[in-house]
Amino acid sequence: VTRPTHFQARELFREACRLDPELPEAHIWRARVNNGVISYGWSDDPSVDLREAMEAALRGIYLDDKNPYAHYALAMASVFSNPEQAVLPAEKVVELSPGFALGQFAVGLARLSSGRASEAIVPFQRGLKLSPHDPQNPAWFNLLAMAQLIAGDTESASLSAARALAARPDWRPTLET
Repeated sequence: VTRPTHFQARELFREACRLDPELPEAHIWRARVNNGVISYGWSDDPSVDLREAMEAALRGIYLDDKNPYAHYALAMASVFSNPEQAVLPAEKVVELSPGFALGQFAVGLARLSSGRASEAIVPFQRGLKLSPHDPQNPAWFNLLAMAQLIAGDTESASLSAARALAARPDWRPTLET
């Protein structure tokens, strides 16, 4: 998960979309990579990258509305533009695939971003339980800590922040928690 690999992946997914515009995965992953570029702070123009993410996610849903990744991509893009709007596609992910850890993460993030911190805690915890060794867990622990802190549970927030730091001590977002 680096800036250069995200930009390289985006170009590859753009090319996949050009080669086969009817391939839902190409659009879904193009959306996901753009979401990553934005969320990690690597975007030179977040509004352009967000527009591409939204268009790609919507195209992915149009091509395969039963694919949980498509709804995940839309939820994540929506978090950046309209957090309340992100809740429905996030919940759709979990409806389509209850054991999909990223779906739980999307629900937690959508709820946290829309001001419902206490409702975000359980989905973050479920996601971490479903995928305890995910390389993105430091981000999950950071967001769980934020939800716990906002919800008034400072002890749990401290523990979650410590788990994020233990998992990836050199990652800038972990250090900012």
